[in-house]
Formats: sequence, C-alpha cells, structure tokens
Amino acid sequence: MGKIVLKALAGETNASDIDILDGVKCQDNFVEYMDEEDYPFVSKLKYGEMSFKVEDSKLYTITKYDLEEGASLTDAEIEQLIDYTQGQWGDGIGEGFEQFPCAEEDREEIFVSPWHRGQKVTHSIE
Repeated sequence: MGKIVLKALAGETNASDIDILDGVKCQDNFVEYMDEEDYPFVSKLKYGEMSFKVEDSKLYTITKYDLEEGASLTDAEIEQLIDYTQGQWGDGIGEGFEQFPCAEEDREEIFVSPWHRGQKVTHSIE
C-alpha cells in the first residue's frame, strides 16, 4: 500500500521546547471528512492522519494518507488534496490544537497551530 505524505512548517506554539510536540498526533481520520462530490478521488484514500514532527529544530505538520491497494493520484488530485489538507490544518481538525492543549510543559498547557498564512506544503509518495 502506498502513502502520500504532506509536510509543512507548523504555525505558532507557546511551547518553549518544541521537542515535546514531536510525535503528537490527531486521532481523527482526515478521509472521513472528505465529500466525494467535491473530492471524487476520496475512494482512492484509505486513511489520513496528522501529526507533528521536529526536524532540524523546526516543527512540522505532517499528514500521511494511506492509499487503497493499487491506487494512485494524479498531479491535479494531489493539488486538491493539499488544498483540502491545509483547510483542515487551518480551520477544521487543526483548529482543535489551537483551542485545546495537546501537551503540557512545566504545568502550562501547550497549544500549537498546524497552519500559518503563506505556508508551503511539500509532498512525497512512499
């Protein structure tokens, strides 16, 4: 089974040590929220999970989509998937990370924004 991995620098956080956010995951399946009318390729996707990853002292938002066996997406479908995912990072699922703590540091609740204005998303296929 293949995967499409979307990655971008995360937005703001109040964590003084971003390493505590490495590996924090969202338990929601991004695919469940996709409307087949707007995203006809949704049947090619099995599961989508968001997490945070620290690399080179920078915090990244990552969403990995599992593809159905033998499925692939066209370049246009990947662009639509990126737009959808950024929408989730900014207004949908990701909004919960801005409103509800995802970690604690020195008894202080930690919040993080998965999205920011001007965010550049890269993708890879595994």
